[in-house]
Amino acid sequence: MKKIVLTLVLSIVLFIVFLIVVFWRNSRSVAAANAIDNIKITATIPPKYLKLFNDPSKLKLDKTMVSRDRNPVSLFDYGKQFSICVYQIDAPQNINLKKITTLTSDDTRPTDFYLFNIADAFTKYDLLYRTGPQDKVSGIFLNLFGNNTTEIANNDSLVYYYSEANNFYIKYQKNGVQDFCMEVKYEYEEERIKISSEIMIKKFNKAIYLIILTANNEIAKIKQGTLFELTKGDLKSK
Repeated sequence: MKKIVLTLVLSIVLFIVFLIVVFWRNSRSVAAANAIDNIKITATIPPKYLKLFNDPSKLKLDKTMVSRDRNPVSLFDYGKQFSICVYQIDAPQNINLKKITTLTSDDTRPTDFYLFNIADAFTKYDLLYRTGPQDKVSGIFLNLFGNNTTEIANNDSLVYYYSEANNFYIKYQKNGVQDFCMEVKYEYEEERIKISSEIMIKKFNKAIYLIILTANNEIAKIKQGTLFELTKGDLKSK
């Protein structure tokens, strides 16, 4: 009996140690990523980001992440159930988005052996972006893995999709590193959820922007076309 109890206690202790190590490693990874990028959190919205929206008063700034190696990443709350991420892609303004965009639907994880900053963290998923400078843009490689993926617009100045996603990413070189990605947290397959999401890559005012709208949990659902209603411009080629 004593041997069984001792074995049980030892198993519990080892499990607790394992959890502490995992937490410590994850914390170190996030800290290392933030240190490499020299990230500063501000409550300032880049004016050009605000100009993307018809009525910025509908958005509440969560934070802007400023680093030395890339353009700012701004996070907004939209209502109580949705979040918006805005990033200016460092790319030539004369590229034809339709011609350079490739859509795939593979089940993926963040690129191995690279650090990622956490842009937004929720109970069941994280929105991440790559640590360090953005890759040079040779194309737009968008991956949406999930259900009900729908093309809303695809032209020279606007690429726009809806998906109930298990995961997604965008990168700028075919064999390059994911730049922004969403990863659901789960231990068992049956716990794997889908997040209602819209991803928009948009030309505006001589720049190219990535705008990501996600539900904060698996219950909330985005009405398709929400980002179009919130942002300036139309769905047609210009």
